[in-house]
Amino acid sequence: MTRQNTREQDQWRLSRAGLINFWYYDDEEFHFADGRLLLRGANGSGKSVTMQSLITVLLDGVKTPDRLDSFGSRSRRMEDYLLGEKELVNRDERTGYLYLEYKRRASAQYLTTGIGLQARRGSSLDFWGFVITDNRRIRHDLLLYKEEINPLDGTVERVPLTRAELERAIGPGGQVVRSQKEYMELVNRHIFGFASLEQYEELMKLLIQLRSPKLSKDFKPSVIYDILNEALPPLSDEELRPLSETIESMQRTKDQIEQLERDKQALGRLCRNYDLYNTYVLAEKADLTHKAERRFAKLQREREELRQRLAEDGRQLAEARQRREELKREEAVLAREREELQQHDAFRAQQQKQQHETQLNQVTALQRDKAAKLAEKQRRERQEQQKLRDYEARAEECRGRQEELLQDMDDAAGQAAFAEHKTLAGALAQENAAFSFAAWRRAAGSYTGRLSEVLGLLRRQAELQLRRQEIDKELGEERRVLDEFRAEYRRLEQQFGEARDQLLADLYHWCQQHGRWLPLEQDELRDAAQAIQGLYETRSWPDVEAPLAAAYGRRVQAINQELGLINAELKGLEGEEQELTAALNDWRARRDPEPPRLSDAQAARALLTDRNIPFLPLYAAVEFNADVPPDVRERIEAALTDMGLLDALIVPRQRRQDIPQDIYGAVIQPAPQIMAVTLADYLHPTPVDGVAVTAADIDDVLRSIIVEDVKLWGEAAEDSAGAALAANGAYRIGPVAGKAPRRQAATFIGRQAREAYRRQQIAALEEQLAALALKQEALYGRAAGLQEALERASQAKANFPADTALRVLHHEKLAVAANISRQEQAVERVDARLRAVVRDLQELRGALAQASAGIALPLREGDYAAAVQAMADYQASLHELELCCQDYANLTANARRCREFLADIRQEVDDLKGELLVLDGQATQLRLTIAHLESRLQELGADELKARIQNVAKRLEEIPAETAVVIETIAMLQANIDGGERRLAQLAESCAFLDQVCRCWQQTVDEELKLGLVYPVDGAGPTVAAIIQEKGAILKQDRLNRTTVTGRLSESFYAENNVLMEYRMQLEPVAAEPHGLPELPANIDDSDELAGELERLCEKRQRLVITLDYDGRRLNPYQLREALDRQLDTLRLVLSEKDKELYEEVILNNIGRLINRRISAAEQWVEDMNRLMRQRDTSSGLRFKLEWKARPAEQDDELDTEDLVRLLHADPTALRDDDLSKIERHFKARIERAKQASDGGTQGAESATTFQQAVREVLDYRRWFQFRLYYEQAGLTWRELTDRAFFRFSGGEKAMAMYIPLFSAVYSRYQEARYDAPYIITLDEAFAGVDENNIRDMFALVEQLGFNYIMNSQALWGDYDVVPALAVYELVRPKNSPYVTVVHYYWNGQARTLAATGEDESGLFEVAAATQTD
Repeated sequence: MTRQNTREQDQWRLSRAGLINFWYYDDEEFHFADGRLLLRGANGSGKSVTMQSLITVLLDGVKTPDRLDSFGSRSRRMEDYLLGEKELVNRDERTGYLYLEYKRRASAQYLTTGIGLQARRGSSLDFWGFVITDNRRIRHDLLLYKEEINPLDGTVERVPLTRAELERAIGPGGQVVRSQKEYMELVNRHIFGFASLEQYEELMKLLIQLRSPKLSKDFKPSVIYDILNEALPPLSDEELRPLSETIESMQRTKDQIEQLERDKQALGRLCRNYDLYNTYVLAEKADLTHKAERRFAKLQREREELRQRLAEDGRQLAEARQRREELKREEAVLAREREELQQHDAFRAQQQKQQHETQLNQVTALQRDKAAKLAEKQRRERQEQQKLRDYEARAEECRGRQEELLQDMDDAAGQAAFAEHKTLAGALAQENAAFSFAAWRRAAGSYTGRLSEVLGLLRRQAELQLRRQEIDKELGEERRVLDEFRAEYRRLEQQFGEARDQLLADLYHWCQQHGRWLPLEQDELRDAAQAIQGLYETRSWPDVEAPLAAAYGRRVQAINQELGLINAELKGLEGEEQELTAALNDWRARRDPEPPRLSDAQAARALLTDRNIPFLPLYAAVEFNADVPPDVRERIEAALTDMGLLDALIVPRQRRQDIPQDIYGAVIQPAPQIMAVTLADYLHPTPVDGVAVTAADIDDVLRSIIVEDVKLWGEAAEDSAGAALAANGAYRIGPVAGKAPRRQAATFIGRQAREAYRRQQIAALEEQLAALALKQEALYGRAAGLQEALERASQAKANFPADTALRVLHHEKLAVAANISRQEQAVERVDARLRAVVRDLQELRGALAQASAGIALPLREGDYAAAVQAMADYQASLHELELCCQDYANLTANARRCREFLADIRQEVDDLKGELLVLDGQATQLRLTIAHLESRLQELGADELKARIQNVAKRLEEIPAETAVVIETIAMLQANIDGGERRLAQLAESCAFLDQVCRCWQQTVDEELKLGLVYPVDGAGPTVAAIIQEKGAILKQDRLNRTTVTGRLSESFYAENNVLMEYRMQLEPVAAEPHGLPELPANIDDSDELAGELERLCEKRQRLVITLDYDGRRLNPYQLREALDRQLDTLRLVLSEKDKELYEEVILNNIGRLINRRISAAEQWVEDMNRLMRQRDTSSGLRFKLEWKARPAEQDDELDTEDLVRLLHADPTALRDDDLSKIERHFKARIERAKQASDGGTQGAESATTFQQAVREVLDYRRWFQFRLYYEQAGLTWRELTDRAFFRFSGGEKAMAMYIPLFSAVYSRYQEARYDAPYIITLDEAFAGVDENNIRDMFALVEQLGFNYIMNSQALWGDYDVVPALAVYELVRPKNSPYVTVVHYYWNGQARTLAATGEDESGLFEVAAATQTD
């Protein structure tokens, strides 16, 4: 069966119409003959009232007076038809029903729609609509009234059902609604099936126009053309859906690009402050690292110098001790000699000589034996040293291999994000006792297992996501169908939305007008806007006012707080003014400025004064010679300052020994240079009266400082013990050489210089006081401005937009609750499947989150696959590292044992050397004894013997005094050594501490570099010196310190956080890992300075880090900026591809084929209409034909419609490339102009809607053509029916000229309905003024178009041979009678008969319809 046959079989046809308690009908039915009904009657009989009350009232429920009057007046109201005329019928309340019954043409399926009305005089009309869908028929299966007995006369009365009673009566077999819109939607859904209510409303307008064309003054050919054009079916929303989705997708992409651009701009502003902060922090850490390294180097130099002094003191101590032993031996020898001389026994002396010679031989033999043993031990020592060097070299090779393996493992761990690697590797490096390779292997294996588990979960997630996309697509289709049933609710919300949008616009206008005085935060403005958006639905008016109250309270608090801060600042400025005033008075009171010096030095000078030790600082004791230029003066003073000599003391030579040893400060020890250029050539002494420092003392000091060309960085001078300087500021003092920084001028040397300096300081303080006064004045002005701001804030609060008619609109909107269709069940089923998949995904994500917790890898399959491979390489390297560490441990153990053995050998060597020293002493003493004995034996005579005795006695008296001096020297040296060793130990601790501090500083810099915030982390990072050279200038900028850059960063963070809120931006303090953080040494002299180092380290290692969420990862702003750039590039490419898709795929291939079919259908429709009109044989010979002409191109870059249609009609596969390009250029040009038109004042969603409408107009093929109607009469050729020609026609000819195209328009409109929809029309005073032959032709045209109709006429019977069946009802109403008599006739295509009263007319008409069908 063809689709046309199917439509004819399934088409709904009008079957019955009924009126209960309406106008002057109590209960009347009109039966259609296969959808045809003609009402006859004289004027006033009610035929027009009856027809107009049924059609179109029962189609859309619109009851306005213009729908009830053919003339379009508003004098007739539905209440009047329901209650009747007061003079004829005395009723004030009435309930009535109107209904239409539809029947499928080839079956016994019925469907009834109707409305219930309740009217009270002087009150509004109550309305309800209904549909009966379960095949029950009114009067057969269901009554719209109930029968009750009148208590007055006992008669049975029919009382119409109330709405509630009707709802109970219909039950689940239909639906009752309360509004016209809902009723219209019901009728459309069940009967006509238009895609949208807008299309249905257009049909209603056409039916009204068709109902009475002869009465309209506006009808003329030009109006007919518009009606015909609008009658063509446009592209439906469903057909345009791919276009709409593409445009919406493009708009979403544009919105996303705009949002990303805003995010990028905010990120750029944040990055500028972050750059400043990061650069400053890195430069500061590098500078502090450099300073710590300099302090460490200084302590190391001090330690080395002290070690050298201790070595020298040790050497002198050894010499003193040796001298003491020599004196002891000499005393012993002389004592024995004195005894022997006193005995004078030559024989005994000879015997003693022999004994001592024997002892000497024994000692010599013992010396040779010990020397041989010593040589053997030293040979063994050299062997062990070689073995130790071998062990250490091999151990170093193992250590190098360990570092290579650790570097490989570090790379693999970084790729796999194995966080424990750093801890485990650190434990290995620190030789932690708890370290275990087994634990390391377990950790690596466990982590690899976790990676493999996450990889499996990620692959499962990809499968679920694909399934989710498929179900999501299916759900989108189901929801699209559901959205069609919710369209009415959205339209009813439009007015409320417009009022709400106006209130929102008022809010933003208020912010623009009053935001300066009462600013709302972005969150507060958003809260207020959201409260307005949800006003009277989920939010209330206090929710709108709450942000205002909060902002006002905050504003008042902020102003009061700022006023408090200003007052506090003013108070602080007063204190600062007092301090500056005191300083100014102090400088004014000073007679002679002094260089800055520490309190200990000042106390030392006071102590010297107390002890009457005369002194003068160098600067106060000298004056420049007159011939010395100012620049040389400045250089000399700068060099003396750096050398520490400018403020050093000059003390007379004879009083220097009186200076206490425990005082602080520098005292110049003169060493005059005679044959050299000295400071005495540039300066001359200026002794101070009352101070016992003479010009000679001063001159000695000046002549002790040489002026010569100082080689700064070359080899040291041969004699570098003294002090020397050059006229260019270079200097040398001991091992230190340098060049003094430049100053403005000499400041302290010379009374005039010091006086100029004092005046300069006084002027600077006076300038500061003046600036302070200006600042105070500015603060008072700010306080006045804040008071004004407080008043303006109160005014702004009072002017906040008030609640308007939105509340009334809300209550109206609440009355329009849309019914949710059964499509929700289908949506719910698909949604349940989607939820199940989403639930699985969520569980999987939970498992992923749990499995990947602590793994710093993006949750991407590729990353985890690479990580698993990296961990495999990691474990292989770990095994090799374990073997290497075992070898290293064995080698270091062997080296340790070798060192222990070496220590034993060295101890034995030292013991042997000590024994040899003892033997050397014994041999020396024996030789001296023998020499003395030989001397005695050679002596002759008593005088010589007596003289010898005297010499010996004298020498014995001298030796104790000399020994005492030596012992005192030993004690002094030993004390110096003991003190030096204690200081050396302290310096060792300090150096070890500072070494750790330097390492920590370097680690802090390395950690800073690893962040990659200033330098890229690729390759080797810059050194500290390079960082200082490149970035150190930032530390010298005025008003720039850690606090200011941190403040700027915080301000920028909070300012941009509103824009970047979706990235969950965080500003967090972090610090470098505290590996090896040293403990402060105790009981050392410079503990305070070291504590300061530790405090600086703990303080400055802290920093702030900004991270943002993106794609499940935490990124720094620079990484996010790069990611946004990549995303923007991708989105722009997507937008370009979508733009191409819009022209090629959607318009050319998809929409183009639809337009081609519509044009072909329209051309066929025009041909069909022309065929119908050619078949019309009018009495005057008037014939019509219709042409649908293509319009020419509007622009040069467009095609003529004729050419465009020709290309669209052609086979797409047969088109040439240039033809395809022409079509694409045509649509592209039109759409580009539509874009430009839509961009002329709208933005966002409104812009998308406007652009979409513009594209609709571009693709509206009806605008590509224009209708033209032509006519032909006897003796005349075809001519265009212009308005002038139309008005020359007779009434019948005009009717023909209008009916034919209007029938065509209605027919075309019905083509948009569902295939089984009835084609219904009404005609008031049908074909009036048309002669019989033309009327027959009009009926034939109506039959050919397949219309169902209700017509009325005074004289027309409709009994033409072209009409197969017709129900004719003649209405008879005597003048002003309160009733209507209905006479029923039936035309069967051949004869008209009178239907008997009470006959089942429906059965008669059904038989006729069946006969027609057969």
